[in-house]
Amino acid sequence: MFLLYINGLVDGPNQQGEIFGAERLDDAFRRLNGDHMVFLDRLFAEIDKFPAGQSPFDDCTAIVMDFHRTITRERSD
Repeated sequence: MFLLYINGLVDGPNQQGEIFGAERLDDAFRRLNGDHMVFLDRLFAEIDKFPAGQSPFDDCTAIVMDFHRTITRERSD
């Protein structure tokens, strides 16, 4: 999988002032499994519970590309 995200995904703080951060995102990327839609659901569930009931700091946008399928194309000569 390939993950694209904006800064709002990692810059949101919790009640102690810690940000979610790239390290937590990297850990989630390695730990959470499933197809790309399951991954996004699990990732946003973790991000939603991180601020412990606070409103999101910023917008959170992520795009996941899943490359596990082989695509073949017929050639026309």
